[in-house]
This record gives sequence, structure tokens and C-alpha cells, in this order.
Amino acid sequence: MVKRILLGVVGALSVSYVAEAADVVLKISDVKSNKGSVTATLWASEADYLDLDASKMRQSAKIIAGKAVLRLEDLPPGTYSIALYHDENGNNKMDTNFIGIPKEGWAFSNNAKGSFGPPSFEKTSFEVAADDVEMQLRMNY
Repeated sequence: MVKRILLGVVGALSVSYVAEAADVVLKISDVKSNKGSVTATLWASEADYLDLDASKMRQSAKIIAGKAVLRLEDLPPGTYSIALYHDENGNNKMDTNFIGIPKEGWAFSNNAKGSFGPPSFEKTSFEVAADDVEMQLRMNY
């Protein structure tokens, strides 16, 4: 009897520590053409920010009438940052000129912009809790 009660208490406590996952829905506008796709890359820490090999998730979506919608699913609560690019030529990378300026459209979470480079993790970061998050983002060219 004591063993059953103890197992029940331990089970109840372990369930209370399970964090609920949420989705992040990105509604992207101002995409200059319907060619290619929009790709979003998500990072879960400042230390990994902009390191493509360390990203938590990467997903692409078709463009329809200059807009795209992406749903990043089942994210545990935490702080995240997202970078997007318009892969117009379908080569699965952000094309830049010889000094590193993007030749394709780009956007960051919070519609953040940097000066002389990408915005900081702090400017692009947002919180995910138990509820879904929706962001309206505008592509820049």
C-alpha cells in the first residue's frame, strides 16, 4: 500500500515538471517574387546564434502572392531567435555579394535590423511559453 502511494506521488510530481510545447507561426510578407521559397532557421541560445550547424530547427515554405507562412512546431518553453531568407534561386543558401551583403531577401524575428551586419541575439530573441506565438515579419531586400 505504501509502495503504491509513493509511486503515485512520484508519478504526479514528474508530470508536473513536464513543460508544454508550443508552436511559433511566422507570417511573412513583402516577398518580392513567388520564385523559390522562404527558409527560417531557429536558434535556442545566444552562444549558437547564426551558427547554421548549431541551429535547433530549419524549415522552408512556398511563397504565394508575395507571402509565406511557416509553423515551427513543438518548441519547449525558452528563449529563441529566428533568421529568414528568400531562397529565390533554390540553392539552399543565402547568396551574398563579395563583401557579404545579402543578394536575397532576409528578415529576423521581431523585425530586427542590425547596423553593419546582422542584429544581435538580444534584438531578435523572443520567449516561448505554453501558448503558441505568432509573428508578422517583413522581408527586406
